Amino acid sequence: MSTLAPLTRDEELFLQLLSCALHEELPNPDDFVGLDNSSWRRIHRLAKAHAVSAFVGDRILTLPKEALPSRNMCLMLFSEIELTRRANAYLTKSLGELQKTYDAAGLPFILLKGLGLGAFYPSPDLRTGGDLDTLFHSAAEYERANDLLLQAGYKLHEESEVRYGHTAFTYGRSFATPKTSISSTRCSSSLRQLSAICASPPISSPSHYFLSTTRIRRIFSAT
Repeated sequence: MSTLAPLTRDEELFLQLLSCALHEELPNPDDFVGLDNSSWRRIHRLAKAHAVSAFVGDRILTLPKEALPSRNMCLMLFSEIELTRRANAYLTKSLGELQKTYDAAGLPFILLKGLGLGAFYPSPDLRTGGDLDTLFHSAAEYERANDLLLQAGYKLHEESEVRYGHTAFTYGRSFATPKTSISSTRCSSSLRQLSAICASPPISSPSHYFLSTTRIRRIFSAT
C-alpha cells in the first residue's frame, strides 16, 4: 500500500498562506521570521504551479517587516497581484461586451467556471483567470453564437474543435497573458433546463451567470 510523503516545511507554509487567503485571515508572523530565500522561492513556485500566486502573495505582503521576504520578492509579488487584478477587470469588461453582443441577437448563455466561480472567492480580483467559457443549450444557438462572433471581428483560435462543440475566439490581449479566448460549448437538449434557470440579468456581477457543477450534475441525473 502506497503512503503519502509528509509535507515539507515550505509546503506547510504555502498551505497556511493559501488557507489564510481563502478565509480572510492573517498568517502567523512567527512562522516566517528568518525564512531563507530558497524557502520563499519554493513557496512562490508552489503558488505559481497551483495558479494562486496573487492569493498567496497578498497574504505574504500582510506580514510585518521582520517576517517579509526580500525586497525583490516583495516587488515581484506586488507586480503579480496588480497584473491579476487588471486581468480580472479586463475579463469582467469583456464579459459585459459579450453580453451586449449576445443580448442583441437574442442568445441566452450560461457562464461556466472561471470568472463566475471567482465571484465566490473572498477576493475575486485575485483569482487567476484567462478566458470566458459560455454554454448554449442547443446546437443551433451554439452555431449562431459562432457566426455572430466571427461577424463581430473575433478571430477563430487554432485549437478550436467546432465538430465537437467547442470553439475558441481570440478577443484581444489581457494584462496577464498574451491572449485570452471565449469558449462556446454546445450541449445536448437535456440541458435546456439550464437556460431556464439562468435568466439574463444585468451584468452587475459575473456570478449572475455562474452555475455550479453540483447543480449541473443534479439536472443531468434527473434526465
